[in-house]
This record gives sequence, structure tokens and C-alpha cells, in this order.
Amino acid sequence: MQGLNGTNETIVIKLGGAVFSADAGHVVDDLQAISQSGVRIVVVHGGGNSIDAALSKAGIQPQKVNGVRVTNAETLAVVIQVLDAANCFLAGTLPQADPFPSAMSVLRAMKAQTEGVDLGFVGEIIAVDTDPLFVSLSKGKIPVVAPIAYDHSGCALNVNADHAAATIASALGASWLLLLSDVAGVLAPGGIVTPGIDKETCKTMIEAGTITGGMIPKTQTAIDAVESGVENVVIADGLSRHAVRECLRRRRGTLIRR
Repeated sequence: MQGLNGTNETIVIKLGGAVFSADAGHVVDDLQAISQSGVRIVVVHGGGNSIDAALSKAGIQPQKVNGVRVTNAETLAVVIQVLDAANCFLAGTLPQADPFPSAMSVLRAMKAQTEGVDLGFVGEIIAVDTDPLFVSLSKGKIPVVAPIAYDHSGCALNVNADHAAATIASALGASWLLLLSDVAGVLAPGGIVTPGIDKETCKTMIEAGTITGGMIPKTQTAIDAVESGVENVVIADGLSRHAVRECLRRRRGTLIRR
């Protein structure tokens, strides 16, 4: 496929909740076609609005600090339930899927520290157990990973799905990381999607206030991934038809490189 170097190349795709909640069909078609060409794929998914809806239904008021979900024990239970349901849904939709729900997490973390704020059961990823992923990929499967990590004592921690995908991509030596959600890409002044950009320009755009709000952590995750050895990182809208293939052909979203 255009944009890929050949078989046994690895790509990691983060699917935001909005992407697979709307219509997973076009994503599944893309993943099957790419996988059948010999490219190895890992999918990391979020929960997004489904988590907020489930919390509301449970009578729990969602709370975020700088975009990070404050996660007490009750919130964590709901988050895990929603993410495991999403994992099961994706695994049931994608024939080659190898599910990695919360109980089979490959992510290791420590509690995130924020000065003056107790975030609760929120984790900062420190390691990835790559062995189960490599075994799955060697069998031609597509690992589908829920963004729940565990600390050294076996305590479950809620982690950012973008960060989870980026950390896995780096650990696996992936050449591509696709961060797909309902965001079109990095916007230049005037609201035009920037098709290609280097990491230093990204940093400048953040400092200048061109990149704002929730795009700051997403873009910073892309920068971190590039600096950790991932050659190509794309931030793009995953809702459109053939979004995955179009990203790999450099026809959609913002491609961030070193």
C-alpha cells in the first residue's frame, strides 16, 4: 500500500470513541485490507463520550483537570466497564482481532502526580509488556488494547488512550502512529488543516497559542512519539470513509515527522 514500506511493517492506530461508535464498518474494511497486505496492526481504543454518558447514568459528575479525568474508585469501575464493552465490540466486529481488555493489560504505570490535585486512579505509563503483542502479531492477529494500566501492586489505573497508543508504538518500533478521532488535524491560522509539519514547528505553534485546548496534549503526544522513534504520526478525523488508508497515503489529517 502506498505510504508503507512493505510487509512486517507495524502501525499503531488509536481509535477515539467517536470513530467506532459512529460506524465501525469503514474502519474494519481498512484494517482488514491493510492486514492482508502483510502489515502488522495494533489498535488502541478510547471511550470518550460513552464514559461520560455512563457516569451520568450512574449519578457521577465527570470532573477533569487540565483535560485529565479525575478518577476515584467509583469512576474507575465505570471507566473499566465502558472500555471493556468497547473492547468486546471492536473484537467482535474485526475478524482478526485479538482482544486485550483491562484484565489482560500490557500497560504498566505509576500514579500520576499533579501538584495540588489528587487525580485518583490515574496512571502515567512507564512500560509496555510487548511479548503478548509480538506473539499476537506473529499469528497474524490485530491486538485490540483497552487503555487501562496496572501499577507494581496490581492496582488498575486509568490512562490516556493517545498516550497509550504512542507508548505502544514506540515500544514495538512502529513506523506509523495514527491518532484518529473527530478532529481534522492540526489547524493553521484561519482554520485550515496543516497537511505536514515537523515537531519543532509543532512546539512553536503550541508556544504561540496557535494550538490550543485539547489539541495541546494530543499534539504533544505526537511530538513525544516522534522523539521516541516513531517515524510518522498522523492526527486526523477518523469518521470519513477509508480514513485509515487515506492517512497512510498522506491525503488526510496532519502528518508530523521529525
